[in-house]
Amino acid sequence: MLKKYSDYINENKHMKTSTIPETPKVQEPKIDILKIKKKEQKKKDVKETIVFTGKVVLFNDGKIKPSSTISLLENKNVSKDKLHYIITEQNDSIVLLKYNVETKFNVKTFVDTFIKYHKDNLNIQENIKVDGTDTYAILSNIHDSNVKSLMVKNLQNILK
Repeated sequence: MLKKYSDYINENKHMKTSTIPETPKVQEPKIDILKIKKKEQKKKDVKETIVFTGKVVLFNDGKIKPSSTISLLENKNVSKDKLHYIITEQNDSIVLLKYNVETKFNVKTFVDTFIKYHKDNLNIQENIKVDGTDTYAILSNIHDSNVKSLMVKNLQNILK
């Protein structure tokens, strides 16, 4: 005759049972999928924030400092013969750097004329300040994003 499991347990309570030692669990390496996705997204973002146009490279991510752009390009072995200028966008400013220092071109003078032209012909009312030397220029106090993007596009087109 068949017994219920509960009856079987109650009858055998007085018997000692041997315990089987537990086998140690092997920990599988944890792969953090979120970290992998973030790294892939970061690589994708970097490709989208760097735009090459002729002899000009544009870093349109406000997080990249102008000084780090030069080291980034040198680490990637970008030839100074193929690339002459670097444009970086910051919060309310645009930075223009001369990457190939051998080009006979005064960046500050060019940017001063560039701003004067935009103020006269395109009716830009912002009080844009220009600081710099013959190797770099900082256009600051650009609060309107439309004006900023227009100026960046025009800089790219002129310098390429």
